Amino acid sequence: MDMNQRWQRPLPNDCLTPYIESDAARLESKWQAMQEKASRAGVTLRLHIKPHKSLFIARRQRAFGTYGITVSKPSEGEVFTRGGERDILLAYPVICAASLATLLQLAAQHQAKVTLIADTQHGVAAIADAQRQQPDADVAVAIKVDVVLRCIGVATHRDDAVEVELAQAIQAAQLHFARLVLHAGHAYDAGNPEAIAKIALEEARLI
Repeated sequence: MDMNQRWQRPLPNDCLTPYIESDAARLESKWQAMQEKASRAGVTLRLHIKPHKSLFIARRQRAFGTYGITVSKPSEGEVFTRGGERDILLAYPVICAASLATLLQLAAQHQAKVTLIADTQHGVAAIADAQRQQPDADVAVAIKVDVVLRCIGVATHRDDAVEVELAQAIQAAQLHFARLVLHAGHAYDAGNPEAIAKIALEEARLI
């Protein structure tokens, strides 16, 4: 950073909170590296907005080739749909149809696609109810699979019939089945690339 750039930064006491400062060059370098790795592997890259929750950063990520965004709750999806995102994955299983009303209304208004997650029959029923109330919304349903953490999702140590029954419920409700969704969150603490690769292989074996 040269001296002119340094003096353009506000003093700490002048910053209104919350205040975010990021290194744009470093961010874009990492996005480019991730996108290149995904392209070499022949897969699409969908990033979660939870590290930044910034419309500006989401737009910049999309410019680098990322495919849609992931959000944690409907209200985040609402903000990002209004902000121009047109492919939203809600990462937490749905349990209440009413929580989706505004998001699906916005999705229909802005022609955005929303992928919702279910891990129980109750969740599928809630999504079906929400879809009936907003039939012109582009909605798909993914089944959440819990690979290790045993927090949310269908446990892989149980009988595969659970996933099959959920897929059948999605079909019976005339909903579009999207895919299986997994999250190997324990990879954050793996410590090195070899350990991460081992977790990824185990994740693939379980699924």
